[in-house]
Amino acid sequence: MDTNDAATLNKWLNDPASAEISEQGKVNADVYNPGDGLTAEDAEAIAAFISGLIPSLPYTGELPGPKEKRGDINGDGKINPVDASLILVKFAELSASDAETPSDAIIKKYDINEDGRITAVDASLILAYCADLAGDETLTLEAFLAEKVKK
Repeated sequence: MDTNDAATLNKWLNDPASAEISEQGKVNADVYNPGDGLTAEDAEAIAAFISGLIPSLPYTGELPGPKEKRGDINGDGKINPVDASLILVKFAELSASDAETPSDAIIKKYDINEDGRITAVDASLILAYCADLAGDETLTLEAFLAEKVKK
């Protein structure tokens, strides 16, 4: 395994049509908690193994490194209007009549209100959070959503 494998898996997880992985490749790439299907954790485990941060693959322990921050769509460490824009772009892509059903990883990443769908509401929540954050820099997205989103 090499960094290209981790990159290809990440690309496939974000958009299955953008990268081709054979059935055997999918079996080979399922290295984190094998048997649970391909997840972002599989790509993280591959990268951690290549970097020498974990001893071997398959792997079932705690993965080293930072965890993905809910709402930080572009992974820059901040939740801001750029993330809301990216949610709207994904929403537009998925609204196309020929769009494929998004993977669980895509839904988890973009579905801010956790209603199982990616919609403009998710982007609106990010923008509302950013507006509230301007007045209270200690506010977390989770606290904001707990107050604003009724399930």
